[in-house]
Amino acid sequence: MVSRNPDSRIPLVFSGSAGADDVILVEGDLPAPDIGTIVRIGSTSHSLRAIRCACCSSRGALENAFMRLFLDRARGGMPYFQRVLVIGSVGFEGVVRSVVSEGIVVRSRYRLSESTEVCSR
Repeated sequence: MVSRNPDSRIPLVFSGSAGADDVILVEGDLPAPDIGTIVRIGSTSHSLRAIRCACCSSRGALENAFMRLFLDRARGGMPYFQRVLVIGSVGFEGVVRSVVSEGIVVRSRYRLSESTEVCSR
């Protein structure tokens, strides 16, 4: 018997429409949709990403935001969400992609996705 293990990590999408069960990660004061749970994070400054080796540095603001989101979701501190929609500049998108690609803990909980499906469960 072949067992298929689907990827259970939370997808991060960079385009598409927001759904009621989404968390929308918005850079700074950019406009946000009026649906889903909005989480705002500062600009694409270097403070979003710690510039040190992963084993010796504290997490940057973006890593901490992803950790808080995951823990709040698990503990029931916010509505259960199916995916995270990222809204921001090209630079912000690059920082998000870097954090997910390079951060071991973040990567274990989130995955990059180009899907534009709306989550409306």
